[in-house]
Amino acid sequence: MQNTVFSIILLLASAFATASQAAVITFDTLDSFHANGRIKSIGDVEFSANVQSDYTDGFDRFLLGGTNAVSYNAFGESGEFFTFSSAVTLNSIDFGIHSEYSPDKLIVETFDGSGNLLSSMEIVLLSVLTTYDFGVSNVSKVLLTFTGGHDVLTSGRLHAWYNLDNIDYSTAVVPVPASLPLLLAGFGFFGLVGRLKLRSS
Repeated sequence: MQNTVFSIILLLASAFATASQAAVITFDTLDSFHANGRIKSIGDVEFSANVQSDYTDGFDRFLLGGTNAVSYNAFGESGEFFTFSSAVTLNSIDFGIHSEYSPDKLIVETFDGSGNLLSSMEIVLLSVLTTYDFGVSNVSKVLLTFTGGHDVLTSGRLHAWYNLDNIDYSTAVVPVPASLPLLLAGFGFFGLVGRLKLRSS
């Protein structure tokens, strides 16, 4: 009887409490590609493509320093984004300058699943990849725009390039309800009473 009660308690505890699961998206391996050849997905993250119709834009990969695989916005478009398959806590992302045609400021905005703006960060990029901390929960989408740029493609639109790597996030934690300890204590008490009754009979 006691073993049965403890089993019930453990099952209830595991049902109400889920540990967070951390992940870091690097660009060493890629899971799928868009039709235009740009990166489509890695793990739980899906990347944009064709935000403008005149170029095969999206995210591509190259070796930084010949060894470290990172990503960059391939045609220098503003408005590239990536989404998560379910809401996450966005911990940090590495950003850096890709070429001499860099933006004045990179603007990183996070959104929830309903499209509500959660946070906005303006970044002046450095020549080396630098980690920027976010600590924003319930994130479903990250939008990357910029100010400044250069009309290097003579499209009448300003372009600029940036690198990104190490998208660090964790799945949302399901909190333990405040009443759970009382519920478990109640099950334990009734289990003990039942066992005592069996002994006395």
